[in-house]
Amino acid sequence: MSLFAVVKLHWLLVVLVSCGGNSLAQMKPFRDLIRMYDYDRKGPLQVREVSVEDWGGVKVHDITFAGSGRGRVPAYLVVPAGKGRFAAVIFAHHGGGNRATFLDEALALAKRGTVSLLVDSHAVNRPDYGPVADGPPGGATDRDELIKMVIELRRGLDLLLSRPDVDAKRVGFVGHSIGGRAASILAGSEKRIKAVVVMASQISATEAWRANDNPHIVKLRESLPKEQFERYLEFIAPVDAAYYVSRAAPTALLLQFGRQDDSPNERLARRFYEVASEPKLFKLYEAGHQLNDEARTDRTEWLTTQLKLRSRSSAAEK
Repeated sequence: MSLFAVVKLHWLLVVLVSCGGNSLAQMKPFRDLIRMYDYDRKGPLQVREVSVEDWGGVKVHDITFAGSGRGRVPAYLVVPAGKGRFAAVIFAHHGGGNRATFLDEALALAKRGTVSLLVDSHAVNRPDYGPVADGPPGGATDRDELIKMVIELRRGLDLLLSRPDVDAKRVGFVGHSIGGRAASILAGSEKRIKAVVVMASQISATEAWRANDNPHIVKLRESLPKEQFERYLEFIAPVDAAYYVSRAAPTALLLQFGRQDDSPNERLARRFYEVASEPKLFKLYEAGHQLNDEARTDRTEWLTTQLKLRSRSSAAEK
């Protein structure tokens, strides 16, 4: 085993053993973990169009489609002018965002020949999710909401791949914060995706709860009986990113983090890089949790390379 492989395995063991009292031996085999995200791929998508607008030649479709269970997923489908075959990208926003969060980026990518799907998730405009959980005491709710999100994003992938104008070999995913947690899970479990961008997301939510010095988290952690806190970590451990990004290959990863972010902080950001599989690119920015314009530019250029999009100059000529 190479020195690189030994170091990487060490970091993975550190993360996994720290996850809420779950040792590597206690955690289910990976093939069982990914079964949590199983769904009926043959189920009808039941796409319904609410409206469509023309944004400088790019069509923005306001749609809904069948998600998991009886819920329907609101989304924007952004379609370039002309005929495919186009690349495709799914965007998953942070917890305080919505499907419009990445709309400007999707419009820019459309100019480079990309169909994008931007979903409302994690209780944003989603009464079927119920109230947003904010950590302990439960655990099952947090875990199940993330599983539901991942399944709905896989349904979104089905939607994109059902389109005759989409090239199934050029599919990307961008996820920020909790959307980045979903991106991490998909990177390791969904091999129809070629390139994944993870923005400002935790490598281990259990470790973040255990060690984060954010005053809100410290207060909540100290207010709970130890048994209750450990039970919460045990519930959420199976959806920690560490189990999945370590198995992302051959999917390419772009990992973007801010030096001024405290959730995750720079130490955990670097741990994310150590655990993630190759090929990967790690970028730190002088920014907080929302990152900055430099990070946006890097995302666009990296996706352009990975998905073989039109360059900025050729897109401007269209």
